Amino acid sequence: MELLKGMRNDCEEGNISWFPERQKTLKDIIAERKPKNLIQIGFNMGHSAFLICDTIASLKNETYDEPVSIHIFDICEHECTIPNFKILADEVRKYGIYLNLIPGPSSETISKFMMSNDLLFDFIEVDGCHTFNCLIEDVMNTVPRLKVGGIVYIDDYKSTKAPIPDVDKGIETINWEGYKTWYIDGAFWAEKQE
Repeated sequence: MELLKGMRNDCEEGNISWFPERQKTLKDIIAERKPKNLIQIGFNMGHSAFLICDTIASLKNETYDEPVSIHIFDICEHECTIPNFKILADEVRKYGIYLNLIPGPSSETISKFMMSNDLLFDFIEVDGCHTFNCLIEDVMNTVPRLKVGGIVYIDDYKSTKAPIPDVDKGIETINWEGYKTWYIDGAFWAEKQE
């Protein structure tokens, strides 16, 4: 998976470019749901963000009649995160896609953001901190603002290639009553029901 020209690809951490089935699933969800207000937790080098933006940009003229906002929460510990974010944000702005980076630990930044912004979201991607407590907190801090019919997408679930037991345990601990759920090798997603 190629990023935009100038975006670094050397931050020594796993990413969705290693997993073609996850890429297809994420693109299919975005293409089907056509979200307009999104949250992404965990940017790293920007592979998922690029995939989401590229999918939206390809649909923009035919199905989107208003701007798209993506609020990205990342600890920004990799030296490529901010430069890659800037390159992507500048490129996708011409498609009416506006990226907002909120740097810092999601355990601090999401709750502050939610308290100062009265927004509802139609897509939330959780792929930041991969500890049990952090995953639970990220989900619990965001899903109350998920619209009916909205999707929460969590990466690294039941991955046979790169297992993360804390992610599996976290997803399996959450009460998904009121959601329709699916998963493939390495990804879980849930749709909020009425």
